[in-house]
Amino acid sequence: MKVHSHILIVSRDPVLVSELTYALESDEYGFAVRQSAEEALARLREGTEDDLIVLDADLGRNESEGFLQLLQEDPATAPLPVLIVSSDPDWHRIAVERNLADFLPKPADVGAALVKIDTILRLTIARQILEERAKLDDVLDVMTDGILILDTALRITRINVAAKRLFGQGAVPGARFFDALSGVFPAASGLPAPGDLAEDALAFDIERPETPQSRPLILEVRTHPVLDQFRKVTAIVVILSDVTERRRKAFQEEQFLDLISHKLRTPLSIAHKNASMFVKGVLGTMSADQSKFMTTLYEKISELADSVEKILGFTVVRARKFEVADDPIALDDYLSGRLELYAKRQWGREVLWRLELLEKGLHIRMGRRHLDLIVNNLIENAIKFNDKAQVHVTVYVESFGDRIELRVRDDGPGIPPEEQEKIFEEFYQVDKYRTLNVAGTGLGLTIARRLARAYGGDILVRSMLGKGSIFIVTLARVEPPAKENP
Repeated sequence: MKVHSHILIVSRDPVLVSELTYALESDEYGFAVRQSAEEALARLREGTEDDLIVLDADLGRNESEGFLQLLQEDPATAPLPVLIVSSDPDWHRIAVERNLADFLPKPADVGAALVKIDTILRLTIARQILEERAKLDDVLDVMTDGILILDTALRITRINVAAKRLFGQGAVPGARFFDALSGVFPAASGLPAPGDLAEDALAFDIERPETPQSRPLILEVRTHPVLDQFRKVTAIVVILSDVTERRRKAFQEEQFLDLISHKLRTPLSIAHKNASMFVKGVLGTMSADQSKFMTTLYEKISELADSVEKILGFTVVRARKFEVADDPIALDDYLSGRLELYAKRQWGREVLWRLELLEKGLHIRMGRRHLDLIVNNLIENAIKFNDKAQVHVTVYVESFGDRIELRVRDDGPGIPPEEQEKIFEEFYQVDKYRTLNVAGTGLGLTIARRLARAYGGDILVRSMLGKGSIFIVTLARVEPPAKENP
């Protein structure tokens, strides 16, 4: 404490200053000396970090009382403790009336002065700790999550209101954490070993089934060890979140999506296949009007099927209910093949394709279906949101160290700066295209970015109004798989 404590001495008494500064320096205190109240106030207004003021009241009654008055009127200096030193015993009464830290008569006993200074500083620190703890308790009590603070023996030292509601009478200061848990979850399994809580941050669930006496309860438990400057564990913070309702809704949503997947995908697939047979003439020749009608029907069914797939795909991506695959993919072959497929597709306008492999032989590891979703969304957007009769789409690939950039560039109208991050939000489309004339759900870019991030990458956009847009997919570069010997 002494190394970090700093004392401000306000005195013109050379003997007092000499003896006190010598003693303070010997006892490893920091200090500063000012010879007048005006100089001391000027120092304090500079924001110096003094912990205690030793005021020699023999400066004069008016100067000393004026200094104390200004000190207590300023919120920044009012909390500072003041030790009065004076040959006038009446200052003892004034120190008590003004609620000052203490009084020391002159001639000052330096040993007594050091004892008083040390005592005052310790009391000040203790009071500050109590005030900070009270503030912490107030903050913890307004939190909706349960908060427990444990000591290194896993005994509860602090508990907020939300945690008390979860545990009832079982969790009180001094109780052991796992004993409190077993009181609420008597049949809990899969809990970490007690020693693990001090090793690292943990996250686990604990469940209680519904009984005639209690509702079902699922707690998400997160623990965080608190380390001091020597990396030694001093406490453990436990955060308890009641996720029962959230998990119930997630389960219902999963069931609903399974139902929708079957109820929508199956009839759409049949309708799409049947319409395709009419359009391709498999079921016989149609009149011009019939052909036009069936072509329109086929296109709209295709759009609807695509929208349904994106909505269902988005829910899967959002819930992370997919496996991150590590298929080795050679981008040269992959992109050449994709552009050949795109060139054969009917887009409703002329599309000029260009592939620039600025660096050949680049590989990534990713689920091929996931990469298809990313590339398809970017290509479709480059064409769909372009209002020109002839569209130019360029795909570039090059590497930067251990990262690969796959860029899709178009010559469309561009995206306003304020919209460039919003387009990755769920169901968002730029105002100009939020009409029935442009098919889509506003989920394509959301799905693409989340997939890229699931693989440690990202998707960014650079765009200028009237100049088109460039969507940049960054992914980790990997070495090509070793060729097997024949």
